[in-house]
Amino acid sequence: MIKISELTPKGSNLQNSDLLEVSEVTADGYSSKSITGAEIITAAQSGLQPTLVSGTNIKTINSTSVLGTGDVAVQPTLVSGTNIKTLNGTSLLGSGNIAISTNPRLLGFSGILGTATTSTNVTICHSVLIPANTLTTNSVLQIIFRMYRQSGNVGQLYGRIYFNTSNSLTGASLFNTIFQMNGGGTQYMGLVERNFSYNGTNLASFQNNAFSEYTTGAILTNALNRTVDNYVLLTMQAQNAADIANIDLVKVFAYV
Repeated sequence: MIKISELTPKGSNLQNSDLLEVSEVTADGYSSKSITGAEIITAAQSGLQPTLVSGTNIKTINSTSVLGTGDVAVQPTLVSGTNIKTLNGTSLLGSGNIAISTNPRLLGFSGILGTATTSTNVTICHSVLIPANTLTTNSVLQIIFRMYRQSGNVGQLYGRIYFNTSNSLTGASLFNTIFQMNGGGTQYMGLVERNFSYNGTNLASFQNNAFSEYTTGAILTNALNRTVDNYVLLTMQAQNAADIANIDLVKVFAYV
């Protein structure tokens, strides 16, 4: 039989200086031995691993063991070409926005038929938004569209360009040039291109119904407030109700 005598207050934590007495019954009586708290703590810790071993049961961050106190510094920068991309030669690391500039800037395009005309109405076949503050005081606006005879071959077809702050012909400003495609023959498509210079107040091009600009004409201007949204409205009209006109190709660029 082994008896342990508590020489420390019951319920208190064991201290190095605490003393325990262990007695064992022997053939000739009791054999007693005193054990300190420090000896008990040492014996209990003798089977434990005092430190963690890197590579077995602990990880390292940037070659630094996570064992211990304090913060572990993580690599503050990324290395270009290995774990980070660049955009237009600019690293993505850091704060703020990265401006992506392309010239010309494509504002809109389409390669399919738009809204067809009905009867002899002037109809918006396609429209392209010019977002507010896209143009500057030194910009070029390029508009390309293709008139398309969708049905019939009787009369003339008329293409027009309008500008408006809404996607509507109500209150729209007409670029006062009409592009004309004849009927009764083989004219089923007509590619129109107009370039407009912009000085911060007015769009300027020339007044001429030629499809291309490889010609001459009078100067024609249209006021445009660049601080608000604007729309390029591309319309078609048929001279004869038996014809159906449309637009099947649109490209609008801004050089800013």
